[in-house]
Amino acid sequence: VAYYKAQALGSCRQLGEYAQLAFTLLAVGIHDAASARWAAARDNLSRAREIVHGLKDRRLWEDVVSHRGHLEFYAGDFAASLECYQAALESAEARADKQMINRCQSGIAAVNLASNRTAEAHAILKETNSYGQLALCLLRMGDEEGALGYALKVKDRFKGPRTKYYVLKAFASTAEVFLRLLEHGLEHAPAPPARGSVFSRCSDALMRRSRARPNSAASSSALDPSRHTACAPEHSGARLPRDAQFADDDAAEAAAPPAAC
Repeated sequence: VAYYKAQALGSCRQLGEYAQLAFTLLAVGIHDAASARWAAARDNLSRAREIVHGLKDRRLWEDVVSHRGHLEFYAGDFAASLECYQAALESAEARADKQMINRCQSGIAAVNLASNRTAEAHAILKETNSYGQLALCLLRMGDEEGALGYALKVKDRFKGPRTKYYVLKAFASTAEVFLRLLEHGLEHAPAPPARGSVFSRCSDALMRRSRARPNSAASSSALDPSRHTACAPEHSGARLPRDAQFADDDAAEAAAPPAAC
């Protein structure tokens, strides 16, 4: 990665392609963040942000800032993460970019949920397609049926090592929902649970999932965080169209985006 980064940056500088230079720094920053190299990721994203600011490219600037929000979220700095998401959201709303608005709103909701601001998170999540986080939100609000329904929409969308690191919060939320429902069922069901109950449906869903993955080694490798790398799209000399640059992978949480998008 370091070799190709150096080659790409050198070529961009020689050609004066500063937009491509910023895009390369963004891609490398995402790769660093996926490997928990926080300092290197911050450095690359900060350099990209400076370049894009000078180019007045609002869409690419929002990409950089929102990914900095992802980075700070997983690094545990929720205040910095929230600041980045809010800045990118303000810019996206001015351009009426629904895809970027959805990404930033989902990020803000994730910070609220992680900070136990459940009501604020729910107000945002019910308008987005972040079903994993919405499931956890509903569970905290006491709606077990609703939580299970949204969790079931997410459970089969995990792609193992190919899953982008910045959407893992959806799967972590879904896993928490299943575990809490199972714990609740075991605590309050001395007899075998009735067919069709929340506990029974949750247990059946997890059993079907485990049977579909007979290779335990493959399953364990899918859970290895060191293998969760963020894959930047292949980029030729020509610049990608706006809607092809880092398409919002938060759509992995749902079968289809909300009607508003």
